[in-house]
Amino acid sequence: TMLGNIACCVNYLWAGTANLLFLLIYNKLRKQQGLQSFWVSVGCGIVGVILGSLQESFSVPIAGALFIYYCFNYKQFHGAIAWLIMGYWLGAMILVLAPGNFVRLDAVSVNAGNWLIHKIANVFRIMRDSYLLLFAILIHLVLFFINKTRILDFICKYRYNYLAIIISITFSIYVYMGEHQLFFLGILLITLIMRFSFEYKRIEDYVKVIVA
Repeated sequence: TMLGNIACCVNYLWAGTANLLFLLIYNKLRKQQGLQSFWVSVGCGIVGVILGSLQESFSVPIAGALFIYYCFNYKQFHGAIAWLIMGYWLGAMILVLAPGNFVRLDAVSVNAGNWLIHKIANVFRIMRDSYLLLFAILIHLVLFFINKTRILDFICKYRYNYLAIIISITFSIYVYMGEHQLFFLGILLITLIMRFSFEYKRIEDYVKVIVA
């Protein structure tokens, strides 16, 4: 319906645009040299809280991937970029721990005996509803058999993209209610597939084993 489409656009499309803004600010701060002023840092923190509190399908994978990244790269965690990320984490926590989410979770909860079966069923539902995920898995399998070393290098190079995808899938398995929750996963997978197209520019890279 029209109202349903409007709700989806507001909840996901605009939230996606806002989170893209967050990533642009984050990348710009990473590239800048030197420390920003105190007020710039505070402003980044406020922006982080606002953007992190918009939509959990975006916030949870991004916040989780950033958390794990800075566990291993904590020396880079300083200045305005630290304010921005801590604000984003705070916004994500406020969003996830909001009372309304627990009401929604109760609506789809199952008893303890069926919990595992329900989560396994969610895996198959996600596979059914995300053709991009199936396509990405197929590409990985094909390239693995063609050139294992190269695909492993690709995964290592974009490991935090993969980490965000894994977190997104895991989160969706736990709270899955419909394919609309896979919007950000789709964006991540499209980005990954586009990276494939840049890394494997020539068609020979895909079929060199068959040609040989």
